[in-house]
Amino acid sequence: MADSQHHSVKTHPVAPRVKDHHKKPHVGPDIHAYRDHHVKTVGDGSDEWWGQVRLSTTVYAHPQDVT
Repeated sequence: MADSQHHSVKTHPVAPRVKDHHKKPHVGPDIHAYRDHHVKTVGDGSDEWWGQVRLSTTVYAHPQDVT
C-alpha cells in the first residue's frame, strides 16, 4: 500500500550565501581543538561535561519571577 502512495517534494534553489560558502566544514580554531573538545562530549566523563553545559545554558523561571 505505502509503495503506491508517492508524494512529490517541492525543491528550491540553493541560496547564494550557502552555495558560495566554504567547501569544507568549519571546525575552528583548528581540527586539534575540535577533537580535544569532542572527546569531552562522549564516553567516560561526558555526563559531567553535559551537566556543565546544562547549567550554563538553561534558565529556569519560577512563577513568582514572571511579571
